Amino acid sequence: MRKTVCIILAVLCILYYIGIFFYNTGFRISQQYLWLMIAAVLLLWGFLPQLHLPRPLLIAADAVFCVCLALFVAVEGLIVCGMAQKPQKEPDCLLVLGAGLNGSVPSASLRMRLETTLELLEEDDGLTAIVTGGQGAGEDMTEALCMKQWLVERGVEENRIIMEDASTSTAENFRFGLPLMEQGTATVGVVTNNFHVFRSLCIAEKISEELGIECEFEGVSAPYLYPLLPHFMAREFCTLIVDTLRGNLAWPF
Repeated sequence: MRKTVCIILAVLCILYYIGIFFYNTGFRISQQYLWLMIAAVLLLWGFLPQLHLPRPLLIAADAVFCVCLALFVAVEGLIVCGMAQKPQKEPDCLLVLGAGLNGSVPSASLRMRLETTLELLEEDDGLTAIVTGGQGAGEDMTEALCMKQWLVERGVEENRIIMEDASTSTAENFRFGLPLMEQGTATVGVVTNNFHVFRSLCIAEKISEELGIECEFEGVSAPYLYPLLPHFMAREFCTLIVDTLRGNLAWPF
């Protein structure tokens, strides 16, 4: 039974990997290989009893697998809670997290963040937005400049958009972006994709504490493409672990 279940799950992971390849026309999604790694781990665990290893080693391997699985499920539950989160307070300003560009064109994830930002700016004429992100590989300009141009082209006044164009990570988005806020800002709306909300808020709390900036953060969830959503949710687990080891975030417990 164990072997059969693991084979079925591994095949589904491989099919999803192939599906991502064709849906996104290649290997353009970061950490696409994650699904092959998950398939390999499932197959290894499924066939472990057939390897005739010493019983204590088998018990230890089973324990490690179960602990890792429980940790994964728990963290994914927190990510889902972040996805469903709704702002409890009206933000005094928005901090829009950067994402990749295809040359000078916003990627799908960035476009969705911008569309959500535009809706909020249109609803509140007094709201300003800090757009964040430097220039990465394959990008013809900084993400912040692209975001500002996109918003201005759709009618947002330039003086309502503040650019932070030096950051290369989510932690740096906050580290360089938060000091650009007006003094007295009490509530910051963090605009990012739904799967990214939980980690972003954890990082925001950590960086604001380091900088000595007192404010509250509200997650503003932008949607994401459903065929790729499982991949980014799984990737968030890995990134949360890495950011924890780097000391970039504060867990909410």
